[in-house]
Amino acid sequence: ADARKAMRWMDEADRLANAFRDYQLPLIHIQEADLDSAVTVFARLNRTGRKMTADEMVSALTYQEGGCHLATEFTRFKDELTQRGFGNLDRVLLLRAVLAALDLDIYAQDWANLIVKREVRPRLPDAFASATEGLRRALVFLKKRGVTSDRLLPYGLQFVLLGEFFRLFPDPSEEVERLLERWFWVTSFSGWFGGVGGARVRLALQEMRDVAKGRKQHMDVVDLDSRAAPFPDRFDGRSARVRAFLLYLGSLAPRSLKDDARLDPGELLASRGTTAVGYVVANPGKGDQLSSSPANRLFVDATHIGQALGPLRGMDAERLESFLPTHGFGPDAAKLLRSDNRTGLIRARLAALIRGERDFMEARGVKPPTEQTAATVADSEASDDE
Repeated sequence: ADARKAMRWMDEADRLANAFRDYQLPLIHIQEADLDSAVTVFARLNRTGRKMTADEMVSALTYQEGGCHLATEFTRFKDELTQRGFGNLDRVLLLRAVLAALDLDIYAQDWANLIVKREVRPRLPDAFASATEGLRRALVFLKKRGVTSDRLLPYGLQFVLLGEFFRLFPDPSEEVERLLERWFWVTSFSGWFGGVGGARVRLALQEMRDVAKGRKQHMDVVDLDSRAAPFPDRFDGRSARVRAFLLYLGSLAPRSLKDDARLDPGELLASRGTTAVGYVVANPGKGDQLSSSPANRLFVDATHIGQALGPLRGMDAERLESFLPTHGFGPDAAKLLRSDNRTGLIRARLAALIRGERDFMEARGVKPPTEQTAATVADSEASDDE
């Protein structure tokens, strides 16, 4: 039996070796051509095989002996972003920031023909350095607004445009920073980037540059009087509107279910993803609507498993009174917990969260939505109880 098994393994090894020996590798010889011609041919022929990332393509096409290897620099910067909770950002976003620093189209599709140009290639190292410095300053700006993880960033393009602003204007005045802050919150809660195409984003980028250079003192491309989108019906960690809601929830300084220590939403999301936002009640009743609502989710400890209902019931009255407001529960939550009114608990929290989020928006210059207000939720709750 051992001999037969050994023979089978030898046959498998031979088949694997033959696969390498017999594989036909196409080669194209380019004679009497300079590097520019070679990379242009490569760009036009590279249509199959392993898919290259955009920055790897740029690195291959702009390689110079002893020069800057862009893909390696991108990887180093990605490692830095990972350490700061932003490791899930797409590398293409970073390339867009570099293109912005080069004053090129950030939505360009033909990276090859764009980057191999003689007038562009020598500028790449400086453009990368200035773009990444602008992005670092953008991270500081975002952190002050509670965005401590890419999973709390509603749109990656916000990062690109803010990076371009801070690349051009590293130390803005308080007045300009307030304008940027309002721009960030309006685009987050209104879903602006989700409803426009590349042409409008290009205009917004140019306007950001104009503000950075002092040519404009206001924003027109993004209507800062836009209303916020309604409170989300379902919890989806990929949704920009849900991420804006999580920024509000994080602003409440949520406490641990275990020991009342203050939680770090950004760190939890960076390490655990959306499992950092656990269920209040596994089954609150009234169908799937309440179960999937953001009102049925709260930030939980890294080691937490299961619904939060058990730990909440185990808290004494004094601790519960201090804990509940840090997660957006209203004043009736303790009573509803004691009576095991799960549906009422989530409905009451939904109303409290909508009210609190509206106040949060208004304090940041965002017009709240006209739909799905706390009054609407309260009316619905009253009709259900009749």
